[in-house]
Amino acid sequence: MQFRLEPADQPDVIRLIDELDAYQKPLYPAESHHGIDLAALSRPEVLFAVARDEAGVALGCGAIVLDAPGRATFGELKRMYTSPAARGRGIARRLLGLLEHEARARGCVAFALETGKRQPEALALYERSGYRRCGPFGAYVDDPNSIFMRKEWPRDAPARHATLPLPAEPTVQAPDGSDVRVLLALPGGSLAHFELAPGACSRAVRHRTVDEIWHVLRGRGEMWRRQDGHETLTELAPGLTLTIPVGTAFQFRAHADAALSAVAVTMPPWPGADESVPVTDAPWPPRGVE
Repeated sequence: MQFRLEPADQPDVIRLIDELDAYQKPLYPAESHHGIDLAALSRPEVLFAVARDEAGVALGCGAIVLDAPGRATFGELKRMYTSPAARGRGIARRLLGLLEHEARARGCVAFALETGKRQPEALALYERSGYRRCGPFGAYVDDPNSIFMRKEWPRDAPARHATLPLPAEPTVQAPDGSDVRVLLALPGGSLAHFELAPGACSRAVRHRTVDEIWHVLRGRGEMWRRQDGHETLTELAPGLTLTIPVGTAFQFRAHADAALSAVAVTMPPWPGADESVPVTDAPWPPRGVE
């Protein structure tokens, strides 16, 4: 399963949006429909996420409209939808996690949403994810068919000690194609768990502004790195630690017998999807992450 930010203006994504409209229109009168159209979803202040299966078929989507296209403070969730045949697999939760993660990387400290009272599954998802009911916000007015919800993080809150178990399912997909379980962060850095499927090979990338330290937990494989014209190929095995300084091109692959898992510290914390730059002259073609 792949979860990533993509353009909304794609035929299979438009089909999902049409399915959402067809589902909602019989539930509410016209004045209670608050969806945004394709043109609005394509604006620079919108983060649009798509879930795809192994064959690339779009199964779900969602968006966050930021209050600014660069460094934002507030985002509104829109167009969350999972195709009926794909429900029950945690797709909506992972889409929501990806959108929140990318929005927080851009400075968001508050999210809000409007949803309909006849959509109990959506309401349950948002409540489990920490959203609480509130009054109308922005240009919305009271509507008997609408439920408004909000979720906030303290603005400029001081760092406090925190505890988090390893999430059972991946939170997001990294730009290199590996599955990521986002862990905890402090002002100086963030921690994440990365996993690459058996036999898979990542996309090659380099980072614009962050340094990373990786520690291999399970599985075996190889990592290619290039810095200032110097290339190395490193065998990956449990217990190995390595660094990826800012600007270093890198690519990694897992042996066929087991998944490759590692934890990595990113310094400063991961700033968002545009942090990674594709590298086109890496040694291996990507595999299992398309």
